Amino acid sequence: MPMVPPRTPSKADYRHHRLGEPTAGFRYYGADGQLQGFVLRFDLTDAQGRPDKTFLPLRWGRLRGHTGWQWKGWGDARPLYRLPQLLAAPSTMPVIVTEGEKKADRAAQRFPDHAAVAPMNGAKSPHKTDWRATEGRSVIIWPDHDPVGAEFAATVADLALTAGATDVRVVAVPDEFPAKWDLADDPPSGWNEDRLRSLLAAAEPVHTTANMAEATAPDKDETEIVRLAALTAIDYDRQREAAAKRLNVRVSALDDAVKTKRRARQEAAGEYALFPQIAPWPSSVTAAELLDDITQTVRRFIVCSPEIAAATALWAAFTWFIERVQVAPLLVITAPEKRCGKSQLLNLVERLACRPLVASNISSAAVYRVIEAHAPTLLLDEADSFFRDNEELRGVVNSGHTRQSAYVIRTVGDEHEPKRFSTWGAKAVAGIGHLAETIIDRAVVVELRRKLPHETADRLRHADPELFDVLRRKLARLADDGGGFVETARPNLPEALNDRAQDNWEPLLAIADYAGSHWPATARAVALKLSGATQEAVSLSAELLADIRKIFGEKGAEKLATADLLDALTADEERPWATYGRGKEMTPRHLAKRLAEYGIESQNLWFGHGIVKKGFTRAQFEDAFARYLPSPTSGNAAMPLGSAGNRGDVLVPSLADRSVASARKSLSASPSSPIGAFLKSRPEENQCVRPKGLHYKGWAF
Repeated sequence: MPMVPPRTPSKADYRHHRLGEPTAGFRYYGADGQLQGFVLRFDLTDAQGRPDKTFLPLRWGRLRGHTGWQWKGWGDARPLYRLPQLLAAPSTMPVIVTEGEKKADRAAQRFPDHAAVAPMNGAKSPHKTDWRATEGRSVIIWPDHDPVGAEFAATVADLALTAGATDVRVVAVPDEFPAKWDLADDPPSGWNEDRLRSLLAAAEPVHTTANMAEATAPDKDETEIVRLAALTAIDYDRQREAAAKRLNVRVSALDDAVKTKRRARQEAAGEYALFPQIAPWPSSVTAAELLDDITQTVRRFIVCSPEIAAATALWAAFTWFIERVQVAPLLVITAPEKRCGKSQLLNLVERLACRPLVASNISSAAVYRVIEAHAPTLLLDEADSFFRDNEELRGVVNSGHTRQSAYVIRTVGDEHEPKRFSTWGAKAVAGIGHLAETIIDRAVVVELRRKLPHETADRLRHADPELFDVLRRKLARLADDGGGFVETARPNLPEALNDRAQDNWEPLLAIADYAGSHWPATARAVALKLSGATQEAVSLSAELLADIRKIFGEKGAEKLATADLLDALTADEERPWATYGRGKEMTPRHLAKRLAEYGIESQNLWFGHGIVKKGFTRAQFEDAFARYLPSPTSGNAAMPLGSAGNRGDVLVPSLADRSVASARKSLSASPSSPIGAFLKSRPEENQCVRPKGLHYKGWAF
C-alpha cells in the first residue's frame, strides 16, 4: 500500500535539484480518496532553444534512510488520473480516456457529461495502471493524432475490456488534423466544439460484452486467459485453481497460457520486462554535445583514459544504429587484474545501450536463440571464467561480426529440420586477461587499469536514474535523425589501421562524422591509439615467424638445420618455445606443424663435407615474412610478444604513437574538444601505456 502523505509538499519539496521549479502538477488519488502523490511537469528548452518537457513523479516515502517527499515512481497498479471524479460519476456516464493529464482536464471541460481520465505516463506504460474502475462502464479512447496514439488506443482497449468495461470505442481523428494533434489543443481551422463532439459520438466500437457472449468456446477460453493475465500475481494465485477447473485444464497448463499471454501483451505495449520502451527525445539533439555528455559521464563513474571514454561513448551510440550498419564490432573490456572496473564499465554501457541484456554466463545456443527472439545488445561479464576455452561459443559470437554472414544453422524439432538463426547484434565482453585472437581481431578493445589512491570516481549505483534515461532517449532520437546518414556513410579510414581494425571502426567513425565538431578528428585519434598497428596483437605462429627471421638475421645464414633452428629458438627461457610442449621444449614435429600453416616444409639440405640434414632456407620464409610480418625497419612494426623492445613498462613511442600525438595536439587547440581539454589539464595521463594484447613476464592481458 502507498504511504499516505502526512503533509502537502512545500516549495522546497517541489524543486528538483537539476530541473528546478515545475511548471505544472497533477494530483493522484487512490480509490479510498487519499492523496498518493504528484506527477510534476518541467518545461525546458533543448540545445537549440526549442521547447521541451519532462515529467517526474513525487511521492511520500522512505529513501536512503530519509522519510519525506521523494522523486520516486509508483511501480505497478498505478491509479488513474482523476480517479475520484470517475468513482463519483454515475455508472451510466461514459468515460473518456486520453494519453495525458492535461488532455484529461481539457476533456472534462469540453465534455462535462463524460468522466475523463488518463493513465500515468500516458502512452509509455498504460499496462501499469489499475483499470478496475472502468468495470461496468462504457469507455471511449481519444488518442493523439500519431502512430503512438494508435498503439495507445489498441493497448488501452484491451486493458479496459479485460477490466470489465461494457464496451470500448475509439475516436477516429480525421486525417486533416495536424500531426500530433491532441485533445488539449484548439480545434483546427474549420472545426468547433460541436464538431469535436460529433467525433465523440461517432467513435468506432472495438468490443462489447454482447459480442463476447456470442463467442465460441475457444474464444471464451481466450477471454478468460486474458482476464487472468491482467491480474496481479497474488490475485491470480487465488483464482488459478478455480479457473483451471472451469476451463477443464491442468493448473500447470493454465499457468503456461497465462504466462504466454502476459508476455505477448507486454511486448505489444512495447514494455517487455527485458527491454523497457525508450521514448525518443521529443526534439532533435546536437550529436557532438550528446557524445561529449556521454564521454564525461563515463569519466565520472570510471577511472580511465579519455580515449577509452570516447570509444565507449561511440560504441554505446553504435548500438542504437545496429540496423543501419554492416559491421558490428565487439567491445572487449579487459584488464590484467581484478578490481580494475571492468564490470562497472559494462554496467554503465548497459545503462546506455539499446535493448541491453547482461549475462555472466551463457551457452552458444542461448546466444543465437536470444538474438533471434529479441535482437538485444548482449553484454557478457566474467568472460575469463567461461568464454576463453569455449570454441563453439566463440564461433557463434564471431559469426555476428558482419551482417552478411551473421547466421548459424542448427537442426530443430523431432524431425531435425535445419533452421537458420541470426547472430547479428551488438555485443560486449568483459573479463580478465587476453581473450582468443579471433575475438580480439573483431573488437574495439578498451583496457582498464586499477585506480591509484588519488584517483576517484562516483559510484554508479548511486547515479540518478534520470541521467541515463535522458541519455538513452537522446541516443534513440540521434538514431532516428542520423540513421540515414550513418547507413550510407563511407568514412575516411586511417591507413595506419589494418583491414580488420578499419572494419571495426567504420560504423563508429560514421557516427563521429555525423556528429561533426571535434568528433571526426577525436574518433580517428582514439582509433589509432586503441587499435593502431603498434598495439596489434600477434598470433603465436606470427611470433614464431618473427623469431625465425631474427635468428636468420643474427646468424647471417641463408639456411639452417632444423636442430640448430630449434636450439636457437629454445635458448631464451622467456620465449614460448622453451616450454612449448606441456612444459618441454618445442620438437621438430611441433615446428613442422606450425610452419605448415604457411606452406613451409623442411628439406634435405647440403651442409658440406658430405653432411645432409633436414632444415630450412631463408628463401622459403621470404613470402611469409612479407605477408605476415611488418617490415623490420618500419616505425609501425608490431614487435613479437615478449621481445626485447616490449619488456618492461616503458615503451618508446612509434610512428603510430606520434601520429596520435599529432592528432592530440590539434585537438588540444580546440576549445570545443573535451578530450583535448582533458589532455591539457592532465598531461601526466597523456602517456603511452601498455598496448592491448601484449604478453609480459608471468601474465597476459
